[in-house]
Amino acid sequence: MQILRPEEVLRGSDSEITILLLSRMENNNRHYWLHKENYEGDVAMSLLEKGYLCYGWLFVAQKLNDYDSWKAIEEIIREEFGYYPRNRFCLDRFLNQMERGDWVVVPRPGGEFSMYEITDDRAYPFKYIPVCEFQEYRNRLERQVDGFWKRTGSKEDLDLGFFRKVRIILDWSSKRDYVGARLTSRMKYQMANIGLDDLREDVEKAYSNAKAKTKINVRNTILEESPNLLNTIKEALEPG
Repeated sequence: MQILRPEEVLRGSDSEITILLLSRMENNNRHYWLHKENYEGDVAMSLLEKGYLCYGWLFVAQKLNDYDSWKAIEEIIREEFGYYPRNRFCLDRFLNQMERGDWVVVPRPGGEFSMYEITDDRAYPFKYIPVCEFQEYRNRLERQVDGFWKRTGSKEDLDLGFFRKVRIILDWSSKRDYVGARLTSRMKYQMANIGLDDLREDVEKAYSNAKAKTKINVRNTILEESPNLLNTIKEALEPG
């Protein structure tokens, strides 16, 4: 479990980060993730542009200690719901499985997506984001005594509990123009996040397409996928 205290949030030089990222890429250890900013989308998207990939689970962040284990977090979740919800695995991915150098694909309504690289091995409680990052919301958000936030005039706290530090590697681009069918389908996944390692080539192709402004050739894509389609039809017609 790697959730740190506030004085550790900004530790580490750019040169150290660069060296570690290059080392990780050389070892081919990069992982790929899909993450949706489903919680408090307007605030989360604004902070994403500033280098903070955010997630919900506020009640967990409010109750845990800085170095609680995953088992302790699961108990906090069980006490809240009375059972272990399946989507706790999304929190596990966000806190424990994402690592420095990983790529994160973030889709948004309207048919666009962007990509980010995680720049730290740790997740942080949302309350450790510097207050200065909320200037545009100064009349709409209020900071609470515990360091978390709520919307002005609301009794409910802002449901953002954690964040990861990221840097943008691909600005908002069109899914229709640059993303293949398999990755487009995966982006429809309903839960907050999921791994994309099985679509590694698709992610990197979408990245290179968007960077080069090279739109997808639909005809070639169909031809590339057709052998798999034909095999599927053949297997269905000739069972056993």
